[in-house]
Amino acid sequence: MLAELARFGYANALYSVLAVARSAVLAGASRIVLRGLTKGGLTLKTFDGLEIEFDGEPFDEEFLRHPYDCLFGSSSDRPRRAQMARALLSIARSGPNRLTLTSGAPGARFELSVRQGEEELRPLEGKGFTVLRVEWEGYFLSTSEMLFGLVDLIEEKMRHSPIPVTLENVWTGYGDSKARGDFAMRPPEAAPVIERVLRQKGMRGVVGVPLRIVPNTAHVDLCWAGVTVERFSDASFLHVPVDGFIDFDRFSLDISAGAVVRDDAYKTAVAALNHEATALAIRAAREQAEAMKASAALLQTARNREMWTGTLDGSFETMGAPTGWGAPTYTAKEQDERAKIHLVAARTRWLRYCAKRVLDSGEGAPELIAALKEAPLFFSTGLEPLSLTRLAAILESAGRIPASANFGSGLGPILWLSSSRDAALLPERYTIKRQQ
Repeated sequence: MLAELARFGYANALYSVLAVARSAVLAGASRIVLRGLTKGGLTLKTFDGLEIEFDGEPFDEEFLRHPYDCLFGSSSDRPRRAQMARALLSIARSGPNRLTLTSGAPGARFELSVRQGEEELRPLEGKGFTVLRVEWEGYFLSTSEMLFGLVDLIEEKMRHSPIPVTLENVWTGYGDSKARGDFAMRPPEAAPVIERVLRQKGMRGVVGVPLRIVPNTAHVDLCWAGVTVERFSDASFLHVPVDGFIDFDRFSLDISAGAVVRDDAYKTAVAALNHEATALAIRAAREQAEAMKASAALLQTARNREMWTGTLDGSFETMGAPTGWGAPTYTAKEQDERAKIHLVAARTRWLRYCAKRVLDSGEGAPELIAALKEAPLFFSTGLEPLSLTRLAAILESAGRIPASANFGSGLGPILWLSSSRDAALLPERYTIKRQQ
């Protein structure tokens, strides 16, 4: 029977850790702890076991006595139980010397022990959390694939966990095989300046402004029960490019748990992401006038204009000052000004990409189109903020938009080509005429 049930497990036992983590999140746990177990040998201690502990709703005697029955049922608690059942099947197949799952409310606490396909259930006194413990015989790291890549897996797949994840005494996977360490991942905190939090019934997520050099693609993670299932490096289903994630309790996963089924729940999640991405772009566009006005006052100095230009063309990825021999020095006030300019320039760069995509395609909510047209996304050579609406009026009256890379040159509203990308990020019909 276990051999037949094994098809419900994971091909790689390491991924059973994610199933246990999902079970913890679905149990309403407030945190999850993964501990590496060591055994003293003749000359050294070896890493030969793993313990996973979490609080929240415990498993009852019925589940612990028949842990795999839930795979064929349809109870409301099936998702939580099925995740733990699949984890048990996967771990058992990896050949541990001992596998135990301890859980239960005070007075009804039990330990399920699995050894060589045989299961035993015994009652325990006291109280405690749910604890899954796996031990291998021997003194070699090769005793189980679960011990390899654990830190990397948690960092990659649980970055959006709604609860803290702590790793204690785990093998880092780098350098000496005896190297162990402690790690902690906390639920991310939203930065209200550049992000928008998504919270609906059964759904949570965040969308943020990409601060990448070329923010023309959307990087989005689809998650279920706190664990990333799919990662899109180019989420083309979004109207404007954003970075973020969405965790939806109605997602259905394929048999490998490596992809979200493209059903109505998936469509609902995509619609929610599009709504939040559009709202973020509208908000950023409406805040742009004040941001550009403040930046214009700072761009009077050549050093600050260098930061603006470098951010827009990608020379400066961060707000940090150049370092090394001969690098210029900056006062605390100048560093603060550079940080403000960098953030506004990065957001301006993103809004330009949004405007070009939306206006060139003709797709987008009317409110978004209007906000992007009215937002000042460029400067004149005299630091007058210029919106696409203003540039369109100049184009209509003159047939071309006068433009120059020389700051402070010319008379009237001449478009300042402050970086190598300014002209390329104008929508298609906005033709310019370069001036010296």
